Amino acid sequence: MAEGKEPKGFSFDDDDDEWMSSKVTGFKFEDDDETPFQDLAKYQTQTLAANSLSSGKEENEIVITFDSAPGVSSATSRVITDRVRAATAAYAARLDRQERGLSISDIVTGDNQNQTVVSNDPKVLRSELTQVRRQVEKIHAARFTPLHPKETVRNIFFGQPYSLELYKSFTDKIELVDEAIALGDGNAILAVAIFLKQTLSRFKLYEILATRPTVTNHLVSYLTKRKAFQEINDLLTASGRYEEAALIAYSQVSNLNSIDDRVRRIKQLIQNSFHRHPDANHLIEHCNLLERLSPVIASDANNSEIQATIKANQTDIPKLCLNSSVLDALFYSNYFHFGAPENLLASPSAFRKVHKLTEKQDVWVATTARACRFQWKDCEELVLTKGFLGFGGKKARGSIDVGQVVKLLHKNGATADVLQVFLPLVEPVEEREALAKKLGVHTVVIDVFVLNRDRTALESYKSKLVPQSREWHYANNALGVSNTKWKI
Repeated sequence: MAEGKEPKGFSFDDDDDEWMSSKVTGFKFEDDDETPFQDLAKYQTQTLAANSLSSGKEENEIVITFDSAPGVSSATSRVITDRVRAATAAYAARLDRQERGLSISDIVTGDNQNQTVVSNDPKVLRSELTQVRRQVEKIHAARFTPLHPKETVRNIFFGQPYSLELYKSFTDKIELVDEAIALGDGNAILAVAIFLKQTLSRFKLYEILATRPTVTNHLVSYLTKRKAFQEINDLLTASGRYEEAALIAYSQVSNLNSIDDRVRRIKQLIQNSFHRHPDANHLIEHCNLLERLSPVIASDANNSEIQATIKANQTDIPKLCLNSSVLDALFYSNYFHFGAPENLLASPSAFRKVHKLTEKQDVWVATTARACRFQWKDCEELVLTKGFLGFGGKKARGSIDVGQVVKLLHKNGATADVLQVFLPLVEPVEEREALAKKLGVHTVVIDVFVLNRDRTALESYKSKLVPQSREWHYANNALGVSNTKWKI
């Protein structure tokens, strides 16, 4: 101790003075968190000179410690040291980011806003590069990995892009079609069904469709619109739906243009596809019909009168007969061969017996054919018959609706004189009156008023008729009859 100076005791005031007089001050909470050491570069040289480098650290690592600072406890020293290290790392990271831009991971992931570059160490970069390569490999591998079948089916349903080519295995395809069925969307089911048809063998395809009728129905509908009848027949047969396959095969008969070819094809179907089929009798009747029509059409082709009628009507009637039903063939027979004896192939009565038609079918078709040829007398003979033992006037034959016959005759141009023969048989009277007024058959309307003894209605109706016309005189005579008891 020097002379002339008295020793001084320790005080906190002296320690504070020494600490505040230091050129390097500690961390203050008032400092900005973003830039805690604005003068870090200024004091970096002094700090490096004052602290030794540890042998276990790398060459460029900065070690800042305040353990030897006077008046600072060990706990306070550790807090300050941690704060300084954090601030230094943040400052270095900010400088490093400004110098070299984005990291590799930033570029790959596209997220450069929330990523913080903490080091440009080659080891760290190699680690990041390894991770990026793994991610790229996963991306390339994912391109050849199919989505879950449920996701693919949902994409089809919502109209989003999808691909079925990645479903290679038979198991994957089964899961795909099952998911389409579970969703219940027809477009999805049809898309998967077409994919299965294109990528599977027939045996594998039929194996799937045998237990999935919904898929089969969609595929059959798709093939029907494209007239792929042979594929439909094979598909239904493989699925065990033999009756439907037979009907599909029968529907192809109409594509043949020759009657002989159709007869030959139907006979083959009867022996093969329709063996013990519930509709086999219909095919036999069709075959009999074609065999009856074939010589009739061939004969009519050489008949000049029939050919002139066909040409005048501008209708290919033989071709219509080729594609016709039994009733159409009966119409043809009545149109050209009405009244032919039963022993001839073209006889209408022979058609009725062979094909077991009812009286109503026979009369209606025959009346239609004769009305088209304006043969009103034939229509009268077909529809009307005499009463019991020839008395009681005329009545309708069988269960024929006379009102419908009247409409049919009027449609084909029958006059009021023709219609007034049929209208009196229309029942009830109200319907007869309404129909006669609608068709302009005035004599029948007048007869209804006389039957109802309605003089007022008859006089009113007479006032609407053309004076001195035949109908006017008919109404006038009805009013002048003395034995009619009119209603009061």
